[in-house]
Amino acid sequence: MNGASNHLESAATPLDTLDPRAASFLERLRAAGVNAVVVDASGETLTAEGASSPGVARAELLETLRLAAARWASEDEPAPWTPRPDLTLVPAAITQRRRRAGYFVALLPSTASGEARLLWKMLPALWQDHNTAVESERAVESFSRQLSGAYEELTLVYKLSGSLHSFTKPQRFVEMALEELHATLPFDSIFAVFNEVARRSRVLGGQVFSVGPEQRRRIDERRARVALATLTDEQPLVFACEGADARIVPGAVSGDCLAQPIMHDNQVIGAVVALRKRGEDPLVSSVDLKLVGATTASMAVLLENATLYEDQRSMFMGTLRALTSAIDAKDRYTRGHSERVAYMATRLGEAIGLDADTAQRLHIAGLVHDVGKIGVPEVVLCKPGRLTDEEFALIKLHPEIGHRILRDIPQLADVLPGVLYHHERWDGRGYPHGLAGEAIPLFARLIAIADSFDAMSSTRTYRSAMPREKVLAEIERCGGTQFDPQLSRFFVELDFAEYDRMVLRHKANEQRQPGFERFEGEAAA
Repeated sequence: MNGASNHLESAATPLDTLDPRAASFLERLRAAGVNAVVVDASGETLTAEGASSPGVARAELLETLRLAAARWASEDEPAPWTPRPDLTLVPAAITQRRRRAGYFVALLPSTASGEARLLWKMLPALWQDHNTAVESERAVESFSRQLSGAYEELTLVYKLSGSLHSFTKPQRFVEMALEELHATLPFDSIFAVFNEVARRSRVLGGQVFSVGPEQRRRIDERRARVALATLTDEQPLVFACEGADARIVPGAVSGDCLAQPIMHDNQVIGAVVALRKRGEDPLVSSVDLKLVGATTASMAVLLENATLYEDQRSMFMGTLRALTSAIDAKDRYTRGHSERVAYMATRLGEAIGLDADTAQRLHIAGLVHDVGKIGVPEVVLCKPGRLTDEEFALIKLHPEIGHRILRDIPQLADVLPGVLYHHERWDGRGYPHGLAGEAIPLFARLIAIADSFDAMSSTRTYRSAMPREKVLAEIERCGGTQFDPQLSRFFVELDFAEYDRMVLRHKANEQRQPGFERFEGEAAA
């Protein structure tokens, strides 16, 4: 039995504080009418109320408990002890890491010897059952937290995946993702920061997005940028926000802030940085890491899609500009015409309330509205002076030629009406189909005004450019006959400063074209 004493004397984890499980078990004993205390291995009481027993002085009882602990230390199974006629101590050992660290001690009158014997047999079993119940409760709580975290992660991923098609508006997706994350996790501020130079982040390169208190934004943004610069691979960074200092020490295992990298091709192209966790658990948890990780994974997918879309859009727009440049090159007097018409038609569309996406499609329609002129003989297209009826008939074919050229390109389906009908008139006397009024598609009505404006404002082989006042007066006069009258009124109120700059730029480009001097000399002759 002395082995137990040696074993306890070398215990590395003394019961110097009252374990929550021991405290709750003690409450259960007292609720059942058992007068009990908790002592450590040396017999010192750990309960706030201390030890008391009827008829026994407190100092004497405390000394008795110390003597009892010394006695029990030598016993493999601590047994009840009756140190005096009016008191029996019934112990139940408390172990930590397989070592005895203290005791529950029931204080019974000596007359209750039968009860003491029964309680001695039951107390360890009750304590074990209590431990099992506590562990089960903790397991349920842990599972509940995990389940809650999984639900939050699935909900967040579902919301993010439902918006991944918005790769044409990556800024809005990032803003929405941060708002959802901020509503889900108890962080004070959350940032998304993107590299300036990373090849795949050029869609959002150098941009910063945030949700959180505005008064701390400058300090928090600096800390977010430092966190991004600190990340070197796909591993998240956990750190503490202390004071206004933006320094971050890598390698921390706990903290109230985290930075999760946004990766592409094994490169860090950005990061989501969550700062100052609040609530009952102020340290970054595995749930936080999972949710922020799901967000950065969605951002990485979106950025990939947005970059591919931007590549395709740039190639598509480049092809359109090359096509319109080829048309403009056939007639030096109309160079830049398509670009200027696209610009003014778009400004008019915005003035009447078209949304940004529709205005962009209108711009494309303006760029390609004259593509059919590529099928008109150059001798007719560039003829100085008045055209014959036969020659004008050839010119009038260009809307239908343009429609046939473009109709097999799916991306241009919505702009085809602007190409086909931009020479229709409000009074029905236009071509190619003689449509009238609102039967003429809106894109075509908008382009018709911009087209006529640029034609009257430009020098042609058969006349000089008209003064601005006269051009606008003509457009206003023709409202209700050639043009949509409401659109005419909007058009004359537009700002033409950028248009005038475009004219000067196109004229300068034209003069740099090889052979310009020769062409000018021939025209003068």
